[in-house]
Amino acid sequence: MQLLSKSQAAVSVALLLAAAIPGQQGEPSNQLPGQPEFEIGQRPNTPTSAISQAVGISMLDGTLVGGGPDYAVRFGTGGVAFTPAMPTAERLFPVSMAVVSYGRGAATQVPSAAHLSHRDNTAYYHRDGFVESYEVRPDGLKQSFTFAQLPSGNGDLIVCVQIDTDLQLQAERGPDGELNFQHGNLGGVTIGKVLGIDNNGAQVTGSMRYEAGSLELRLPESFVSQAALPLVLDPLVGSAFTAASAWDDSDLDVAYDATDNVYLAVWRRRFSATSWGMRAQRINDSGGLIGGFITVETLAASATPRVANISTEDAFLVVYAQSGNILGRSVLAGTGVVSSQGIIRDTADTLINPDVGGEAAADNEGIVVWHNATTGEIEAKQVNVDGDVSPPTIAPFTAVVLIGDVATTWSNSAPRISNSGGITGHHCIVWSRQFTSSSSTTVRAALVSRNLTILDSFLAPTNTGDGDSDLPSVDGDGRNWIVAWENEATPASGDNNVQARAIGYDANAAAPNQGYLASGIVDIEAGINDDERVANVTWMGDSVLVMYEDETGVAGDFDVYAQPVDLFTALDCDFRSLVDAAGGDQGPIRAASKATGGGTDDDALIVWSERDLTTQDNEGYAIRFRADDGINTNLGGGCGTGGASYAGCAMAGNASFRARLQGSLPATTAWWVVSPSRIDIPCGSCSLVPDPFSGFIITRTTDARGDASVAASIPSGTALVGAIFYQQWLIMDTTSAACPTFGSDLSDALQTQIQ
Repeated sequence: MQLLSKSQAAVSVALLLAAAIPGQQGEPSNQLPGQPEFEIGQRPNTPTSAISQAVGISMLDGTLVGGGPDYAVRFGTGGVAFTPAMPTAERLFPVSMAVVSYGRGAATQVPSAAHLSHRDNTAYYHRDGFVESYEVRPDGLKQSFTFAQLPSGNGDLIVCVQIDTDLQLQAERGPDGELNFQHGNLGGVTIGKVLGIDNNGAQVTGSMRYEAGSLELRLPESFVSQAALPLVLDPLVGSAFTAASAWDDSDLDVAYDATDNVYLAVWRRRFSATSWGMRAQRINDSGGLIGGFITVETLAASATPRVANISTEDAFLVVYAQSGNILGRSVLAGTGVVSSQGIIRDTADTLINPDVGGEAAADNEGIVVWHNATTGEIEAKQVNVDGDVSPPTIAPFTAVVLIGDVATTWSNSAPRISNSGGITGHHCIVWSRQFTSSSSTTVRAALVSRNLTILDSFLAPTNTGDGDSDLPSVDGDGRNWIVAWENEATPASGDNNVQARAIGYDANAAAPNQGYLASGIVDIEAGINDDERVANVTWMGDSVLVMYEDETGVAGDFDVYAQPVDLFTALDCDFRSLVDAAGGDQGPIRAASKATGGGTDDDALIVWSERDLTTQDNEGYAIRFRADDGINTNLGGGCGTGGASYAGCAMAGNASFRARLQGSLPATTAWWVVSPSRIDIPCGSCSLVPDPFSGFIITRTTDARGDASVAASIPSGTALVGAIFYQQWLIMDTTSAACPTFGSDLSDALQTQIQ
């Protein structure tokens, strides 16, 4: 065992790490650090538009709803409403369809009342004489009428459907005889040709006749009389587009649930100039879609869907703005079942831009923040989620907590909250503050507990002299956070840079002054004469991923990037990764890591939108991302006031590697024990894990916050990748040591694997 002075520490630790035993090495990664590992779908070299092109049927508020990429559908007891997406149309133009009669020849009859059911992506209307079914498909709604027995009588088989729509029937039919209902050149609905298919696979082309809202579907008697039953009458209802864009997806967000090992992506699909649908899609660990998409909200003036995980309930909390109010629903991670809509905040004021922080450890509440555009305040409220019932429920708390105060000289906007509160349950909330006198914008931050107690009411990551700083984002582990924002150094220049700063929590200070700025302002990306903008932040477990849009050199054309940074300094700890540059305008970009949903892997799912520069289509994309920033495993052993141990960015060649202790006793002696082997010596309620006899002990003195650190360069070389070492802090405690033998409290031990 060697007790080292401060001057010997860095060299000794470097030697220890360089001499790591090859037999302890883990399996080296065959991926470049920070590079995407899996893509969703089969689009070569780029992520597929699987999110945008998803189909699905689900229950929402007791009604069966669903749709496909360019349409929505509602299945009522009396019929079906098909609504095409026409993003530039002034309003919605649904097409309602209801069967009014059926039969053979002149012997028609009124259908019986239907029993509605669904399975997978198909809805079924069970009637006495036939089954009417609707399958949601990417190319439209597959309508089928299945006859197990033919109606009585002779002649053609006829089904009459009443059509109700404000779309105009076009005089000319399509090339295959389709009916086209249009709204000018903005799009509409097609009803395709009729097919008859018998049980042996024999087919015949039927006919359609439309007059005064009545659509007659007909199969010829010559086929019907010889058909092997059951017999299917089979048209297709789909959206038709001419000069209008078929796609307009925006406001993508994503969260992760560890219990079910599933992500939930949410987004907004535009159906007219005033109506949007809110959709969600479960995605598995390998990047595959689970089931069909889930309807979170039907066609309404909704905006800004945001999602977080409530780990204790195995559920997601989705929030959004609608008609000046803040609303929400929960979604079960395991089944995709959706709760009824809950009113989080209903007031005469105009409330916009909500965000939500989840719960990774203890309670079953999320925290929702939003911008009160009427007062210029940032407000917040707790929302309880009960995932033990199906459908789940949400119950917003009564109290509204004011986060960002207002004055006559400034107003607040654009709030964001960390994805979860980590083990501590502490969240960081950030927002933009604009000053009336100068019109300059700065970034402000506050810390709150999981119960919305104010821990620090005011932090200033930027100042009025730093240029216009706007649209902040934040994430962290409940003790430390990275806040990032776009900064325009020269106002009105259009040349933004992405900057970041670290924020810390001081448990030894008194509320409401328990936060502090842990680093200076760092340029994440500051290209000359181009535009970097719309930063988003996700904590990855051992590092933080800062994502942003970067202008390609063509005005208005942006690619999206991801940059891993150190949790404590905001400095780069890995290579910048180009997430997507598929020839369109990319962004905004967001992500959810497994760490934010209670998991331990360094994986994340990144989501963003892409605008085609030619068609102006706007589609949603997703890709899986892995951070090769060292692998830390908590081995326990901590006790008393031992604090928390950190070892971020444990990467071969990282000359700035630093082991850290946080939140222990202030102004006392601390020993960092590091070793290539473990000994596991019990002491009181503690356990010393690293073997000091084969390693080193380095002495430090904690500061007023109870923090300490050791800087140690990790040597370069692929031979070191996968090497494992163990580390733990002992803190001198002269009054109530939990480990009496050593007169110390202990932090939890970490097993650290170099990547």
